[in-house]
Amino acid sequence: MSTNKIPSASILWQRHEELILEVFVRALKMLCLEKNLPDAENRINETLYLKARLAYFKLPSKQRPPFWGLFLESQNQPQTEDDVGEGFLLKKPDFKWRLENKLDTNPHTAIRDYDIECKRLGKPLRRDRVLNEDYVKNGILRFLNVKHSYGKGMTFGAMIGYVQSMEFKDILKEVNQCITQIQTHKIPLIKFSAKKNSSNEIIETAQKLYRTEISPPSFNLRHIWVDLRK
Repeated sequence: MSTNKIPSASILWQRHEELILEVFVRALKMLCLEKNLPDAENRINETLYLKARLAYFKLPSKQRPPFWGLFLESQNQPQTEDDVGEGFLLKKPDFKWRLENKLDTNPHTAIRDYDIECKRLGKPLRRDRVLNEDYVKNGILRFLNVKHSYGKGMTFGAMIGYVQSMEFKDILKEVNQCITQIQTHKIPLIKFSAKKNSSNEIIETAQKLYRTEISPPSFNLRHIWVDLRK
């Protein structure tokens, strides 16, 4: 008599991430078709949230978990009593997707948040607003520093890049140049396996980070860049 094996916690979280990434890639493809899309990051995020809702409900019902867990600009949540009063609880990743492992009876670990931070990419807007540097300093570093503690308690999270100008390869070069200038953390360079071409609106990769200030230390940061050039 055969029995169904109960999946491990790591496999369950992996399935959750696969679902989240599938929803957001579908939503980003819809975003590419949006007419009169605003340039401002917060307005793009609001539009993407609506596209994500639509993409989620277009999935077969058996693929959808029994609750909707996506939140736009929701504050970090305390996981244990030690988090109460900490400054990082005031920080707000652009998206949080609440996850639950129903097989886990520990309230501190059974419910977690998958954090997604979004940044515009392209030419500098002004001298003190350099988009490609901002992707690193106010994006990637938020998953590494305790001040923001994005992805705390998780082994994975994501960055979405809204490409508004410049060529992908030139943006990547500037982003990686900024990474090499960071002294507080050792960050590997971002590498995309596929070359950008006219039919490739979205490119994806993963970056393995080691975190000295946030637990768990081993962290897998996804990068999803979408072509929004007009």
